[in-house]
Amino acid sequence: MSMENLIGAAVGSTFGLAGAIVGTYFGIKSAQSPDKRRFAVRFAVIGWVSAALLIILPVSLFLAGIVPRWYIWIGTGLLWFTEIPLFLWSKKKLRER
Repeated sequence: MSMENLIGAAVGSTFGLAGAIVGTYFGIKSAQSPDKRRFAVRFAVIGWVSAALLIILPVSLFLAGIVPRWYIWIGTGLLWFTEIPLFLWSKKKLRER
């Protein structure tokens, strides 16, 4: 792997994480009532924890040599499988409030 690839991966990941943090902050800040803000905070915690577990855990296990490379895709697939329905559910809940 060349140095340009490593730099690109680091910079891209940093910008992606920064965008997610800023989006979470402004999503919570723009809530229109204390009830919606409470819901946004709970949902943000659920989203961040599930993303961390389903991406960081498989990658860490792979880098430690415990699981094969294809195992990473299981975590990624589960992330999409859980996050998309969660997102749709949250939109429905916010419309009800």
